[in-house]
Order: sequence, then structure tokens, then C-alpha cells
Amino acid sequence: MLAAGLIVAGLSSWFLLKTRAAGRRFRFEGETPGEWQRLSFPTRVCIGMVGLLVAYHLIVWVFPPSLTAVQLVRTRWWLWGVIGLGACGLSVLLDQREQQK
Repeated sequence: MLAAGLIVAGLSSWFLLKTRAAGRRFRFEGETPGEWQRLSFPTRVCIGMVGLLVAYHLIVWVFPPSLTAVQLVRTRWWLWGVIGLGACGLSVLLDQREQQK
């Protein structure tokens, strides 16, 4: 779990740094103009931050609960996943609706 947390943290950090460096002109490689158009800056930050939160908790769950003060309940991991995916999905959905206007 520690290795997975470190990988997710690295990828999320890279994504946030690339987003910050590219500004609002960031596009995913290989996208065609008709699909996805562009993700907004807030959506990209949301995806990166959710990734960092997931990574933090994957790393912290390796340690005993008494060692760290801030941990989500381990038995409810599926709920936290649904909340994180829901936040990212809703942000992407709102981007697509905004682009349709």
C-alpha cells in the first residue's frame, strides 16, 4: 500500500505541476477537438488534489492508527473512493455542460 501511495502521490504532483506550468491552455495529449475539448483549470486542480488526498491516506494507512492523528476510517475506504470519484466526475460533467453553451 505504501508503494501505491507513493506512485499516486508522484503522478498527482506531476499532474498539478504540469497544470500549473501550462496554465489554462493545458490539453491532454492525443485529444481530438470533438472529445473532451478542454478541462478547466479548477477541474484539473480538483483531480490533482483528490489524487494527493488518496495518496496521503494510502501512505498513512500503512502505519498503526495510534501513530497518526489524521486518518479516514479504513473500513469505509469505498465511501471515500465514491466521494473522490464523484467530485472529479461532477467537475468534468460541469465543464462539458459549460462548453455546450
